[in-house]
Amino acid sequence: MEMIKTENVSYSYDVWIKDVKHKREALHGINLDIHKGEFVAILGANGSGKSTLAKHFNVLLQPDEGRVLVNGRSTEDKDAVWEIRSTVGMVFQNPDNQIIGSSVEEDVAFGLENRKVPSCEIRSKVADSLKAVGLFTNRKFSPSKLSGGQKQRVAIAGIIALDSNCIVLDEPTSMLDPLSRKELMDVLVKLHRQGRTIVLITHHTDEAALAERIVIMNNGNVTAEGTPEEIFNKPSVLYDNGLDIPQITELGRALSKRGILRGKCYLKSDELVADVLGSTKDRRFNIMGEAGCNAEDTECDAEDDRDSLLELRKVSFTYGKRTINEKKVLEDIEVKLYPGEFTGLIGSSGAGKTTLIKLMNGLLKPDSGKLLLHNEVLENKKHRLSLLRSKVGLVFQYPEHQLFCKTVLEDVVFGPKHIGMTSEDAEESARKCLQLVGIDEKYFDISPFDLSGGQMRRVAIAGVLAMKPELLILDEPAAGLDPKSKDQMFSLLESLRKENGVSILLVSHDMEDIAKYTDRVLVLHDKKLVADDTPEKVFKHVEMLHTFGLDVPVVTNVLSKLQEGGFPVKRMITVDAAADEVYQVFQERS
Repeated sequence: MEMIKTENVSYSYDVWIKDVKHKREALHGINLDIHKGEFVAILGANGSGKSTLAKHFNVLLQPDEGRVLVNGRSTEDKDAVWEIRSTVGMVFQNPDNQIIGSSVEEDVAFGLENRKVPSCEIRSKVADSLKAVGLFTNRKFSPSKLSGGQKQRVAIAGIIALDSNCIVLDEPTSMLDPLSRKELMDVLVKLHRQGRTIVLITHHTDEAALAERIVIMNNGNVTAEGTPEEIFNKPSVLYDNGLDIPQITELGRALSKRGILRGKCYLKSDELVADVLGSTKDRRFNIMGEAGCNAEDTECDAEDDRDSLLELRKVSFTYGKRTINEKKVLEDIEVKLYPGEFTGLIGSSGAGKTTLIKLMNGLLKPDSGKLLLHNEVLENKKHRLSLLRSKVGLVFQYPEHQLFCKTVLEDVVFGPKHIGMTSEDAEESARKCLQLVGIDEKYFDISPFDLSGGQMRRVAIAGVLAMKPELLILDEPAAGLDPKSKDQMFSLLESLRKENGVSILLVSHDMEDIAKYTDRVLVLHDKKLVADDTPEKVFKHVEMLHTFGLDVPVVTNVLSKLQEGGFPVKRMITVDAAADEVYQVFQERS
């Protein structure tokens, strides 16, 4: 029986352009059945209509045409709204936007209290739901002390407590570190096995591989459906819809082309590793695993004689200093950033990455240590901090937090005007930068809040670029972006670096992006900068990074497991390099 059924559903948003209301169609005649107990992943590029469709499942939106049925009840039936929302629970992208309680158990209890459930029953339901998501021991914690992944699990616990049989999650892992992301996906798989219906909206194809069925959307239409094997075995379908295939599937295809595997569609690393090792059973290999290492093995001790753009010398920072909530976040950080570099910054949630980049931009002042801009010490004076902020641009993790003007163009003009540009120069710079980041002129006069999340992020970047910074710091700029938009984003950053000489500092939880695009990787852990080296050298240390709560590119993990199985490969960080390495070892031992 269907849990959710849509029949010819169409929907349009109202968009205001120069104070005139226009219609922007988001869904076109959607017909989709989601069965009880099914795990469905909905994939699609930014603006494909995924989130709009999901909001119809929970009666957050009503269709302009067609109808939506949940457990056989129409969402148009006003008497059924409470029942439908009790059946279908929603978890959104930003965990901070859905937590309201002062403690974990209080937040989970909120919905039950609003239903006037007896206190003794509330305690029992809260305890059971927190156990289901693995947070019972954290029940007394303040949500502010939790990681992003734990906050998402609190939101899921609140849905479970309400006896919701269906959970719809809209990009729930886009802001999470690798460990938190894995923990959340493990919870979803567990809940599905218990019989709950899971609808996961995601750009991560490796997450979609855990589902029973994948639905692909494009331009408000359902363009493809099938099992993960059926979908991922047809790369052209994914590419045509602005998506890509999981890295493990891509590696399997690359090894098949080299004659090592047999053309199977791989969705799990362990399965691919077992098949590669199985194909070596008649060959003899010498184990050539790389030696273990510690953080010191990856540090760059050699002094670089180049002139730095920005330098931090023994910088430390503490939140809530001299209060009961005092917490040291950074200690004796020493780092230099150079002109024209593309640097990655990684660390688990709570490692201090956001604090560090705020110090670099002057939004926070260090407790001790010094900042140097072009080798000149910056004192904590207003005009010196203004100089720093004009040279160091910062794009935050949530772009909507730095968008506030009435139109897109006004928002991008704001920054350059307030650092002294004339109105004419500021608008010229704004228009140029908006076009540079791929925002069409037709969007200039609409509200930035009428844009998709990916478009808002690009507008936020344009607003910083319009001030012509020398160093551009981006906190998770690709989070929530589809593969095509992500490629466009990084192509833009690369061109800014090569053509305009802008230095880039990328903060990201996506190890594949760090491996693919950066020249240098900084690793933060336990208040310290514990590694500073090339991606190739940093990601060789799989075990070390795992102890820091970090991951490595999928292919690096695969090669590490092959080493453990006695297959003498070196650890690589890209698909082609990994496939070539495996092929070369086969050739040498043939």
